[in-house]
Amino acid sequence: MEKEKGSAIYFTFIVLSIMLATALGISVLLIGQIKLMTGIENSVVAFYATDSGIENILYQKKMEAGISNCSGEIPPSYCSIDLNNGASAQATFTPSGANCLYSDGCIKSVGSYSTGSGNDAQRAIEINLGSIFICGDPITFIYKGNLVTYGTVLNPTTSKCWLDRNLGARQVATAYNDSDAYGDLFQWGRLDDQHQTRTSGTTTNLSGSDVPGHANFIRGMGSPYDWRSPQNNNLWQGVSGNNNPCPVGWRLPTDAELDAERASWSSQNYNGAFASPLKLTAGGVRSGGNASLYGVGSFGHYWGSTVGGSDARCLNFSSGYAYMSSDDRASGFSVRCLKD
Repeated sequence: MEKEKGSAIYFTFIVLSIMLATALGISVLLIGQIKLMTGIENSVVAFYATDSGIENILYQKKMEAGISNCSGEIPPSYCSIDLNNGASAQATFTPSGANCLYSDGCIKSVGSYSTGSGNDAQRAIEINLGSIFICGDPITFIYKGNLVTYGTVLNPTTSKCWLDRNLGARQVATAYNDSDAYGDLFQWGRLDDQHQTRTSGTTTNLSGSDVPGHANFIRGMGSPYDWRSPQNNNLWQGVSGNNNPCPVGWRLPTDAELDAERASWSSQNYNGAFASPLKLTAGGVRSGGNASLYGVGSFGHYWGSTVGGSDARCLNFSSGYAYMSSDDRASGFSVRCLKD
């Protein structure tokens, strides 16, 4: 009898143990499910914040109007989003260039959600605008108020990608003295305000700002022979430089980059300049002093972005030479844009 009671107690203990283990297992499972659901919920909120960052940049890019939580640039370089519920996002815009291969730019947004309980979540979204640019593809942009399409060309020796013609040229050059391929003549550091047109009006009134506000060619009548007073060495410096006349993602070449192109020519003269992948032309010069044209069809002068004292660096070539030098910033020279 005592033996039967002991067996019953043992059996009851086993059953209760199994029931307790099952209950504990279900509880752990339920807690895990609750945590999982909470994590998913937090993740959804973080994703929503991330998406809001993308939308803010796209909205400003489309509307070209300021938004208080975005930078003042158009398109903005970044947007900071706070949803006032523990969720926030930082979105950044990268224009087409070395860090973004897509034609219209790249956007990355990182959103986070914090409840203070340790169940934080973070999500990221990247979107690419336009198509991947490959040198040789055409590029469409606004120049002198009109929509234009230029080709692009690669110099395999320097591995640099360039527009296939000078700014303002009607076509790719068919000869070093092809007048339809000469293009416009820019004063160093000035924006595309139509002063570069070869027949633009002139003035001797120097500009006190980076944007003169008119289309006249400004004659620099005395030292340092610049269109701007005081001089500004920060113009045309890089793809985001002030007054960059090139398409978005393109810029003026540096002194070293222009010289590398020159060194790759088959001959150091205008024949070598035209025979190069860039097909450069002898478009002449517009004098910074009297605004007259000279050397058209005989001399090629191309601005670079590099400053040289009170002057700026440039590429020069003719029938018997090709070299780098410095010249007055008021002078009107050809411009060829380089992919950043």
